[in-house]
Amino acid sequence: MNIFANICGCGIHSYIAIRIIANYDKMTQYKGFIVAQSTIFFIDATICLLLNYVHAGDNIYYGLPFLPLSFDVFTTLGSIYEVVLQIEAALLSIFNVYRTCVIVRPRFKYMYYIIAISINVVSYALSRMFMIFLKLEYQIASVAISATSALPTIICYVVIQRFFRDINSSDHVKKMQSKLSLGLLMQRTSEISALDAAASR
Repeated sequence: MNIFANICGCGIHSYIAIRIIANYDKMTQYKGFIVAQSTIFFIDATICLLLNYVHAGDNIYYGLPFLPLSFDVFTTLGSIYEVVLQIEAALLSIFNVYRTCVIVRPRFKYMYYIIAISINVVSYALSRMFMIFLKLEYQIASVAISATSALPTIICYVVIQRFFRDINSSDHVKKMQSKLSLGLLMQRTSEISALDAAASR
């Protein structure tokens, strides 16, 4: 199932990136974000496919039957995977900020980019620092700090929801924007879970 899911992920995200690049001569910032996200997700799915990490009880399995990995290669790929996950999180935060600023306050977007990236980097560094300690209290603190990286996404979600509630837009537009905002929030939540799982491996 892991192999099938990751192959599907590689196929979907490569298709998205190729279609956008092939169909548009001029790459806007919005399309650039989507291509960058799909490229990172493709790398993520490829590494997951190669790792094929399974933790069942006290047993740990990794690698593919036709492509076994040494422990050093497994550790290196695992470290790269953590970095890729962090880039995914940063890109998602930037995309949320970009979308919110374009709709609400375009002139402040670069300042918000810096804030969003800083929150992601600091929360990740602190969560990793706490994860070093084996005590349960530190492990819980690590997860809690990691969750703070979702703040830009949550703030953007609230701002967008309020903005479309207060303006005279159609119900269809409000519903579509609400679904997109909720989808981005759910995606960020799943990425935090993936980061915590990768960090505790």
